[in-house]
Amino acid sequence: MPLKISARGQGTRGNASAARRERAGRKLDLSKRLVSLDDVPLIDDWLPEFDVGERHDVAVPLEPELALELALGTPAAPDRFVRALISARGMVARDETIEGFFAAHRFVVLDRSSTEWVAGAVGAVWRPRGGLVRLDDAEAWRAANVPGTIRGAVDFRAEAIPGGSRLTTETRVKAMDERARRRFRLYWL
Repeated sequence: MPLKISARGQGTRGNASAARRERAGRKLDLSKRLVSLDDVPLIDDWLPEFDVGERHDVAVPLEPELALELALGTPAAPDRFVRALISARGMVARDETIEGFFAAHRFVVLDRSSTEWVAGAVGAVWRPRGGLVRLDDAEAWRAANVPGTIRGAVDFRAEAIPGGSRLTTETRVKAMDERARRRFRLYWL
């Protein structure tokens, strides 16, 4: 079965909560459909408002739990090109899985379920080696407000669709101040 791949970019100054409320307002008819909290991505609990975001998804012929497990277990640097990019940034853990790679680079797991995984980091990612702040846990991430940095969250989730799952990865970034916002936008080009 061929895989269908699509990518969707979220514009700047995203507000997931407002967009979700708008969609819910158009579709909500309690006589026909109950709205489930499972329809709301976990990343919305951690970074609902953001300056920059990006989302990619792919349909896979797997159950959601297995799709997420395999995605997080995928090598972070599966080929020479990606290894070279990671090396150029001075990053380590090139031989790790995606999940291990994030952990090795000061990301903390913010939330996890059988079909979704959210991690976050705080730092000046435009600096060599990422300039990431050491955080102990998810609450430290939520409380961090370091001038000149960004707060970033990455989400991997798998949702059941006919014939398998839709595997989605989403990245969101919120700058702590205007200076960090300008520097991050130059970096994110």
